[in-house]
Amino acid sequence: MGGIFQAREEKFEALAYAGHLPGYASGHNYYGLVFSINTIFVSKPLRGKIPREFITRALLSSRADLGEILDILTNEGVGTADGFNVNFGFLHVPKESRVFHTVEVTPKTDSDRSEVYLADFGIGNNSLHTNRLLHLKYPELDEAAYGSSLSRESRYKQMTANKTAASIQDMLEVLGNREDDPWPVFSDKPDARVSTINLGVFDFNKKTWTMWGNDPINNSPLLQLPLTFTDLIDPVGNDININRIEVVDTFYPDK
Repeated sequence: MGGIFQAREEKFEALAYAGHLPGYASGHNYYGLVFSINTIFVSKPLRGKIPREFITRALLSSRADLGEILDILTNEGVGTADGFNVNFGFLHVPKESRVFHTVEVTPKTDSDRSEVYLADFGIGNNSLHTNRLLHLKYPELDEAAYGSSLSRESRYKQMTANKTAASIQDMLEVLGNREDDPWPVFSDKPDARVSTINLGVFDFNKKTWTMWGNDPINNSPLLQLPLTFTDLIDPVGNDININRIEVVDTFYPDK
């Protein structure tokens, strides 16, 4: 990256939607930053600002440093044109001191910077963020994505009210839930207005990234990738190797 963002050599892996920049879905980099993005559908995007995809693309070059990440998102001097949410953590932090972060980012009408709200949650706690604002106040579109967000949040609260999701299997039961019509947590009906394109799980303990194309309760994952870059070129080395992709046939036992 360069321009308003600091230029440095990059080593990252990202899931990108067709026609979009990497960084505007989910990804991780050599420094141990792991993140995913939620679109926030604001009703008043601003002209003369930085499109959100350029800002999230810059995250892929960021060090695993909270201050640097907040600087990228705040984008002092210009600011974001649109809204989004970032959920992230640092892979190389010891488990006992690991903290996860969720940040809402919206345009700021009276300033040349983004409006940013940071919230944290530690080990033993659950957190959910969908496609609507929970903390910042900015006009949003009252469309399918907003209604879907309310429905998914309600189901999540029901499923975790008396039981914290303490394992990957617990989490998959929430993320793969299809009970609420027309807006289930995992939406895969042919006529759905809001659909789940991909489900990815970052396992910070096993240091893996596992992906599903269909609901994870009844289907095996498509593939699993390492988060460690052990098969990629080192930023200070000269040898280039191809990253290994392990196709997983059975990752979790059938229910």
